[in-house]
Amino acid sequence: MSLTHDGRRGSYFREVLLRPKDTIRKARAELRDVDFDTVACRGMSGVSFGAVLAYLMNKSLFIVRKPMSVEGAHTQSHEGAIGHRWIFVDDFVSSGATRDHVMRAVEGLAPSAVFVGDYLYQNPSPWRPVVIPR
Repeated sequence: MSLTHDGRRGSYFREVLLRPKDTIRKARAELRDVDFDTVACRGMSGVSFGAVLAYLMNKSLFIVRKPMSVEGAHTQSHEGAIGHRWIFVDDFVSSGATRDHVMRAVEGLAPSAVFVGDYLYQNPSPWRPVVIPR
């Protein structure tokens, strides 16, 4: 749990939705000196933040779809393009399953692309680096 803009306890995602400019501003500042050309993400928390971040930073966006159990629901497992150096963007990493799924997708489509690290926009630990290297 994090605190919302008015000091009440609330979900991290609600905080991002209530104060997206602050979160994006912070991310742009923290990523300013990181050498990457693509933002890779998956799911609501990754895409809702990653798409805006990629657009504002003039980076490519690569979205990996979640696996679907319904036949015919998705014809593609991904959208967008991978450049030469990419970061994985999400709110946080718990089990690592989402991150691993994105990594396998990128490695399968662009094996020469370099994974720079993770940007976790709701990183609860101030001592951890902004981009967590592989």
